[in-house]
Amino acid sequence: MIPLERKGEIYGMMGIAHEIGERKQAEERLRKSEEEFKAILENMQDIYTRTDIKGNAIMANPYTAELVGLASADELIGKNMAEFLSPEDIEQLMSKLLETGSVKQFETGLICPDRQIIPIEFNARIVFDDKGEPIGLEGVARDITERKQAEEDLRESETRYKSIFNSPFQMAYIVDLSGQVLDTNAYALEHMGYNEEEMAEMSFQAFSHPDDLPNAMEYVTGILAGKKLPPITIRVNKKSGEVLWIESSMIPLRRGEELYALMGLAQDVTERIQSEERLNDLVVRLKASQEELSTPVVQVWDKVLALPLIGVVDSVRAQKIMEVLLQRIVDTQAEIVILDTTGIATMDTQVTTHMVRTIQASSLLGTKCVITGITPEVAQAMTQLDVDMTGLITKRDLQEGLRWALDKRGYKKGISPLG
Repeated sequence: MIPLERKGEIYGMMGIAHEIGERKQAEERLRKSEEEFKAILENMQDIYTRTDIKGNAIMANPYTAELVGLASADELIGKNMAEFLSPEDIEQLMSKLLETGSVKQFETGLICPDRQIIPIEFNARIVFDDKGEPIGLEGVARDITERKQAEEDLRESETRYKSIFNSPFQMAYIVDLSGQVLDTNAYALEHMGYNEEEMAEMSFQAFSHPDDLPNAMEYVTGILAGKKLPPITIRVNKKSGEVLWIESSMIPLRRGEELYALMGLAQDVTERIQSEERLNDLVVRLKASQEELSTPVVQVWDKVLALPLIGVVDSVRAQKIMEVLLQRIVDTQAEIVILDTTGIATMDTQVTTHMVRTIQASSLLGTKCVITGITPEVAQAMTQLDVDMTGLITKRDLQEGLRWALDKRGYKKGISPLG
């Protein structure tokens, strides 16, 4: 209070309450600020420490204490923070702090219970007093374990991708969603005969064989639709014009959820396809030879054919016998056919019916048939048929059948069989 005088007399007092009010307001703001800071410190999930110039903790939050295995932040006070940092990084950290006054995103390790080290990203600064003298350090750090794991997973993924893409044993290529080539490995360039610049100007559609392109595009559409499809075998055109058979599978490539390209992995299967084609051709030729051997129609005399049947005759073989025999009759203009059944092991009623129909079909072409060497089993099967066998000629064996045929043709001893 300040006394107020007038002509030497004190007539009142003047107070300075407004100054006290401002101080009180400042104190209140400071108290609230400290409470807010304390609340933030109590709840923050980052590492926070403040130390003296020697690195001894004078302030820390509960999260930091928890990480280093202490029950509360108070237990951390007075401990030197160098005890909890990777020793090999402390010298480098302090060197940077002294050089620039602060460090940002410095990666080091925080030593936790059982000597477990977790990776942290450290931001720190030197604290100065009003005279500009360094009095301590303040640091905030974040546990980056998950980020490091994600980075490691990414590196492993990239390593696997590169090992697959750069494999010296298979072709690899990447095309965008329109089919434009984005990348090709050396193995594919070597097999296709293009260099990198030439291949970069091409599309999947350009080097696909025209006859296989529809199937290839259908396969690509299925992969883009999320279908899991087995590898597709198609032809592609090399730069030289030569056709190359490949067996290719495709893998969708994504950035996040966005599908942006396809990676193809292909094997050169040209030799295999060619081998299969040669094998199929051989099988066809062997089958034809087998069929020819199973129905050996032999011209034994002028206009006389003989067909010796050996083994088991089933319905399929009986039908083939009819086809081959009738064609040979037409080709040779044969007038007599000898069907020798001596070598037939078994023949059921259905097959016997085919044989009778063969004889009937031959007679329609003007050819007489004689059956020789009928076994009791074949004879019994033939008698069970509900067909007219009037005029059916049979002989005991092939010799008698041949003699009968020659007699019918009017040949005598000493005459050439083929005239």
